[in-house]
Amino acid sequence: MLDLKSASLASPEEVYEKTTCVIGSVPPFGTLFNLEVYVSKDILNQEIIFFSAGTHNDSIKMKSKDYIMIINPVLIDFS
Repeated sequence: MLDLKSASLASPEEVYEKTTCVIGSVPPFGTLFNLEVYVSKDILNQEIIFFSAGTHNDSIKMKSKDYIMIINPVLIDFS
């Protein structure tokens, strides 16, 4: 569990600085950018997930168990 008092979304400038992607095109593979990935435990309730493929026009469809196996995110309860 994260011990945070607050959290906020990154600004477009911060996102670009860390990922070289613009808002709306950042894929959920933070490990590509040396970032730790935090994912809601609720992903385990979804067999299939869809997400940005790194553009504003393309998406990727993947089994959630495969995503977890590849990325090994920190699973947390956001609620």
